[in-house]
Amino acid sequence: MKIKYRVIAAVASGLFFAPPIYAVGNPGAYWTDPEGEPYKNAEGECWKSPDWTEADATRECNPELVPKPEPKPKPVVAEPQPVPPPPPQPVVEKVSLGADTYFSFDSAQLTAGGIQEIENLARRLKMGNIKDLRIDISGHTDSLGSEAYNQGLSERRAASVKNEFVESGIPANVITTRGYGETAPIDSNATPEGRAKNRRVDITILGQKTVME
Repeated sequence: MKIKYRVIAAVASGLFFAPPIYAVGNPGAYWTDPEGEPYKNAEGECWKSPDWTEADATRECNPELVPKPEPKPKPVVAEPQPVPPPPPQPVVEKVSLGADTYFSFDSAQLTAGGIQEIENLARRLKMGNIKDLRIDISGHTDSLGSEAYNQGLSERRAASVKNEFVESGIPANVITTRGYGETAPIDSNATPEGRAKNRRVDITILGQKTVME
């Protein structure tokens, strides 16, 4: 009867029931009510059973004895990857210089108009940010005259164009020249108009142009 009286007296003096908290340890090592809630005294201390040990401590009753849970690691934020530069674009350009316009008659000497044309082209190439530049120059003639003479004239005209490119700042080692004489016509040599088209110097420009963002 004394024990019952003490329990009733404890309740009357301020015993209360706290809401349940996730337990770590052995909740059964504490005195609990029929609903499984631990009894607490007026100071909020849980009543321990006689065989209670620190290993039985729960977070609700003895939080100081329960290791705090490890904080969750912060999510790893992936570093933004740099956007790769756009790939170089292939450059293919063909220019044909008609001999009757850009060369003196029956000569490898460029006219003022021919020099200006090549200077403009060289300036554009230097400003175009072109990598792996290659320039192929081929000279051609009509079929009038001997094959040997036409061959030599086509070679000299191709070389003259190369020299003008070099004087305009294009490296000589990226330029190749070849004379074809009368062997590669683009029109018939039977008419004056056709022969005029065949007298020419063809310039082929190859390379890769870097695309700026």
